[in-house]
Amino acid sequence: MKSPSTVNSITRVILIDWLSQVAEEQSISKEALHRAIFYLDQLAATIGISKEEYQLYGLTCLFISHKVDTRKVLSYNIASVLVEGSIEQ
Repeated sequence: MKSPSTVNSITRVILIDWLSQVAEEQSISKEALHRAIFYLDQLAATIGISKEEYQLYGLTCLFISHKVDTRKVLSYNIASVLVEGSIEQ
């Protein structure tokens, strides 16, 4: 059984760029984006995140961070469409 690959700095940069695009498209504040990245980094340092799950965790952190700022809920349909082209490297 193959062990899950770990996240490296290149994967992190790719994900943050993608999260920035999602935040811009969904009118999510830069503050919420930065908080989401902080959440993701803390989560990765605490539990470790496999490369295969990294995008899902990133989007979840962005959703949670956005919810802290506003009562607007992002549609799960949007999440499904956004994650359709998962990060692979």
